[in-house]
Amino acid sequence: MAIWNNVISRLTTCLSEKLNEKGILQAYTPRWIVFVLDMLLVGVSYSAVVLVFSLLAGSIRTGVAERMLTTVLIYAFFELVLNIYKGTVRYSGMGEIVRLFLYCFCCIATTISAYTILASFSDIFTVSPLWVIFHGVISFILMFSFRVSVRYAYYFLSVANNKRKRVLMYGVDPNTIAMAQLFASDISSEYKPVAFLDVYRTSKNMRIGVMQVEKKPDSVSGLKDLMDSLDTESLVFTAERLDGLTHAQIDEILNAGIKLMKIGSTSDINSAKTTAKISVNDIKIEDLLNRDVIKTENSIVAEKHRDKVVLVTGAAGSIGSEVVLQIAEFRPKLLILMDQAESPLYDMEMKIKSEFKDLNYLIFIGDVRNEQRMVELFDTHRPDVIYHAAAYKHVPMMERYPAEAIRVNVMGTKMLADLAVKYNARKFVMVSTDKAVNPTNVMGASKRIAEIYVQSLYLNNRSHTDSNVKTTRFITTRFGNVLGSNGSVVPLFKNQISKGGPVTVTHKDIIRYFMTIPEACRLVLEAGCMGKGGEIFVFDMGEPVKIYDLAKRMIRLSGLEPGKDINIVETGLRPGEKLFEELLNDKEITLPTHNRKIMVAKVREYDYQLVNDKVCDLVAAAIEGNNEETVRRMKRIVPEFKSKNSIYEKLDKEFEGLEPELNETHEGKVIKLLA
Repeated sequence: MAIWNNVISRLTTCLSEKLNEKGILQAYTPRWIVFVLDMLLVGVSYSAVVLVFSLLAGSIRTGVAERMLTTVLIYAFFELVLNIYKGTVRYSGMGEIVRLFLYCFCCIATTISAYTILASFSDIFTVSPLWVIFHGVISFILMFSFRVSVRYAYYFLSVANNKRKRVLMYGVDPNTIAMAQLFASDISSEYKPVAFLDVYRTSKNMRIGVMQVEKKPDSVSGLKDLMDSLDTESLVFTAERLDGLTHAQIDEILNAGIKLMKIGSTSDINSAKTTAKISVNDIKIEDLLNRDVIKTENSIVAEKHRDKVVLVTGAAGSIGSEVVLQIAEFRPKLLILMDQAESPLYDMEMKIKSEFKDLNYLIFIGDVRNEQRMVELFDTHRPDVIYHAAAYKHVPMMERYPAEAIRVNVMGTKMLADLAVKYNARKFVMVSTDKAVNPTNVMGASKRIAEIYVQSLYLNNRSHTDSNVKTTRFITTRFGNVLGSNGSVVPLFKNQISKGGPVTVTHKDIIRYFMTIPEACRLVLEAGCMGKGGEIFVFDMGEPVKIYDLAKRMIRLSGLEPGKDINIVETGLRPGEKLFEELLNDKEITLPTHNRKIMVAKVREYDYQLVNDKVCDLVAAAIEGNNEETVRRMKRIVPEFKSKNSIYEKLDKEFEGLEPELNETHEGKVIKLLA
């Protein structure tokens, strides 16, 4: 039997390769051929019915040709009207079968009615309705069999090519089965599914189509043995199945040397049927965050941006560029992309032109430190909504150049915030960081000072403005690291792995919160819309991730083994770096909002005049370029700023036992969300 199967396999493979060479498998059968074949099957079924009834009656009735022509014409009419011939035969599914059944039902009913009418003119049309029904059933069976035969013949020939890489499908749920069938039929794919893995272990000698269903082994090593026996090199998940795995399960699978891949989302099944293409990709680290799907009120966010002039600073950066793309979906009155980086901003313009052809946008090259340029921007375009994402954010770099951190992160923010008030902008949304909480580095402390300034500015304006006059609402959003952003560990690790290693981590125990760029920006937009002014919104970053484990997982996702193929080297904590980040200050708590992923922080309020004086002194030191004095003045504003692994640790001793220079005006006051 094994020899016979091998012979059949070789013959099928040879035929498949020949058909592939001639492009026959890739080509679609012309619709007119499908129509002609269907009509031939109607004629064949009619002949079969005539033969059966003639044998039962012992003689052949006259008028066979007339009745056959009438019947074929009726079936042809409905085939054209219902577009039965337009279906792609090789991808016929349940929907096609239902359409075929309804088609035959209409033909039967119409044929009976036609025969009844024609019988009044000629006796040759006087036949039993049972005869017509029997013919319709036979026609349905033949056309159904034709489609199934073509589908499975195509399947066998398309997957017979041994050059395609064999994969095992994870799960036997309807979505996985549907995707696998489409996947198998995609002749352009370099992969072919050969079996399903029953994760609930309920199957017994079961097959789905031509694919075997295998029970999931008790252990990962057993799974590896099963895959080896099936000669499969990858385990393929649908997006839904992948989301159901825990970090521990994923790590266990990767540790066994099993390659993971992801097939296109099941929400794209219908479009995949049309295009006959299924995307199969290596699983990226972003796919393994095990984060819940972020749901935002898109209709509300869209309404808040409609007919508005929206300014995005840092529009060429990781966060700013994604904010631009998401706002572009809402078609604002004018979208201004502001950045000082010429080349990335040009790339953004090309992307906007290709994806949002009717969007009214403006490219504005400028530096947030250039007051004249910023005044020109506000005076000319008067933005309604501002998303301030421009910032220096590289921790070790800013530890080296504190004055520059202040000039951009503090002075730039102050300048934009003051202009927003002067030109009556409706909202100013500042993108901050978890490093602003109990900062141990210059970058985090500079962002905390910027937070303090915009919040105190809002409170001052609110208290000195008539309640009927609208003031600029300042909102701060605070979150952790985003995967794939400029300067983050993921691009660094990818580059190091591609070069053969080593992969460098600063400390084996360092942990960070991670979020993907799109979901972080969705939350920024929604928080900006729900904010009434003065809030600091904190995002649910999920579970913290150990950077060392992240490195190991990325190495294994590349098909390599940590410590064997790629080494992981500890380099020591960098200046200003700490082992873990916090999202809230010790004196802060959070309150829930209607979106469980967004919380509003209990915040400390400061007197604006005092804050403004201290910030101006700080900016003056930064402009002079005195780094040590700049950091000293930062610590006066933010007493919880304690330098770590930095030359500025010595300055902390100067403030031991001293009272904070920036006193709170209302201890523990909570900014309330208005209904």
